[in-house]
Amino acid sequence: VILTEDVGSLDEVVVVGYGTQKKANLTGAVDQIGSKYFESRPLTNITRGLQGAIPNLNIKMTDGKPTRGATYNIRGITSIGSGGSALVLVDGVPGDPNTLNPNDIESVSVLKDASSAAIYGARGAFGVVLITTKSPKTDKIQVNYSSNYSLNQRTTTPDLISNGYIWAKNFDESFNAWNDYLSHPQSINSQLPFSLSDLDSLKARSENPALSKISINPANGNYKYYGSTDWFKELYKDNNGSMEHSLSIGGGTEKINFMVSGRYYMQEGIFRYNSDNFDKYNFRIKGNIKVNNWLSVNTNSDFSNDNYTYPLTAVGGVNAVWRLMAVTAFPVSPMLNPDGTMSIVGAYSIGDFYYGKSNSTAKESFNRNTIGFEANPIKNRLSIKGDFSYLKTNSSDERKFFPVPYSIKPGELITSGLNYLSENASDENYYVSNLFGEYSLPLGNHSLKFLAGGNLEYDQLKNRFT
Repeated sequence: VILTEDVGSLDEVVVVGYGTQKKANLTGAVDQIGSKYFESRPLTNITRGLQGAIPNLNIKMTDGKPTRGATYNIRGITSIGSGGSALVLVDGVPGDPNTLNPNDIESVSVLKDASSAAIYGARGAFGVVLITTKSPKTDKIQVNYSSNYSLNQRTTTPDLISNGYIWAKNFDESFNAWNDYLSHPQSINSQLPFSLSDLDSLKARSENPALSKISINPANGNYKYYGSTDWFKELYKDNNGSMEHSLSIGGGTEKINFMVSGRYYMQEGIFRYNSDNFDKYNFRIKGNIKVNNWLSVNTNSDFSNDNYTYPLTAVGGVNAVWRLMAVTAFPVSPMLNPDGTMSIVGAYSIGDFYYGKSNSTAKESFNRNTIGFEANPIKNRLSIKGDFSYLKTNSSDERKFFPVPYSIKPGELITSGLNYLSENASDENYYVSNLFGEYSLPLGNHSLKFLAGGNLEYDQLKNRFT
């Protein structure tokens, strides 16, 4: 093995607190990745692209929902108390990475140690993540368009028992052993009757699939089930698709340049019935005007809007389908009765999803407008930068719950579950201003840099529950 020296990497420019430095001059623990980690990849948000890309950046997500945010942790456990997350800045302003178009990202820097993050004070105690978006190029007009469609599949599928007889036999044996082999179950979770004769009937149908899977109990007229239902397959699709369209236009001269970009992203849900669906729109415009040799002004505006519709469970509690599946989805029962009505097991497991009326519609729109300037009154020595940003976020979540009808005997309908409408909404207005100056003093082969500045923020949040 022969190691070769990578001298070029030492000349790379790395984004650090309120400025940039050559990698060769860095003294703190800083890592940076570029735009190649996000381009031409079907990403719901940039957090998915950061997973595993930067050493010591630990990203934790509670689930795979496309709207789910993440916790950014740097270098593991940071406190013996409650701990904390890294400060995330987007173009110098605290922001949510989920609102960004992954194709707009120029670089992501992670400030890991106290020296590199010290300029952010107590807010940077747990590290800082700096996200920089692409800037306009001083070149001829360029138009870039990309599109992709992908199919997502589970990496693993649990091997669950879906054969009614095998499941019932294990159920009976477990119950019998739990009771010191003195008794057998009389019902299945108080929903379906059970006896050893039912077990024999299930065995007969397992050996002869031509036998009817549903019969009528002559004693009370209720349905009796002898099926083999794969409830996991009833709940989930085999795969779900996602699609993305991205367009950017940019260019200009040394005096004036601009960049406009947009993106549409759609992701189908994982559920077979009344599936969860997500779509998102991004739009950004960036511009820079060079007023004279020492002064330039810039603007940066972006907008994002997403809609996420997902099914709810009115029976058994709000959004409790996985718990319901664990305690009520018995393979012996079908989802539907012969007359098309829902079985009691179907109603208390995925009946809400099949019925298709109980759902939530979550919406969020985000708008950011930034105007700034950069002045260099003493060339190559003194640089002054300032900006003002206004960020507005509107979010809402409307939830509808409808009772689920089901039947335990022919000609009779029963309804169960919640029946109401709720809506939660929030409006946030966030104002941020930054002003700082940097003075460079060359000393032969060495140099000194002095940085001073200030930051002012105001945040207003209103919540509404109905």
